[in-house]
Amino acid sequence: MNILITRSQEENQLFICNNLPQLPQGLRIIDIPIFFFFMIDSFNKEDRIIIVSSLFIARYLSLVVCCDTICFVVGRKSAKILEQNKNIKVLLVANNMRELIKQIKFQACQNIVYYRGEVVSQEIDISFGIKEKIMYAVDYIEQIDAPDAEIIKTQQIDVILSYSAFNASNFLKMMLRQDLIKYINDA
Repeated sequence: MNILITRSQEENQLFICNNLPQLPQGLRIIDIPIFFFFMIDSFNKEDRIIIVSSLFIARYLSLVVCCDTICFVVGRKSAKILEQNKNIKVLLVANNMRELIKQIKFQACQNIVYYRGEVVSQEIDISFGIKEKIMYAVDYIEQIDAPDAEIIKTQQIDVILSYSAFNASNFLKMMLRQDLIKYINDA
């Protein structure tokens, strides 16, 4: 069985490193990154209560936060990464943004800043004082390069792992544009 992962290069490598030891015999991972992250803004020491909903931002903050900071987090993986920094206190962890916002409303916190990407899968209710700060953007590759296109043509792809619905949509557009969709129809 072949699994195609279509995240950023860093995310693909982390996925492979974290999952390779427990993969069943005969399972093969095909690594084709289709986007990369780049920073637009940086951490501000004045931002003391931060919402984090991205692994990318969690990794970034775990490296740069140098003062006491509270984080409300979507995802246990992101929370675990943030907790590696002694200056960060993870106050809430939720499975999705809607759940997190519901929990935050009961905390009576002020001056909350949502560190987000340029594109989000779900807009949040900022009516109770959450300030949004666009920290990063995602740049998608225009097309799959020839060696990776050849892999898609010659290898049976059984499963495609995508980073998000937006990522899956961009991947499908590339596949259509390059006439590669016929090679992944059953995945």
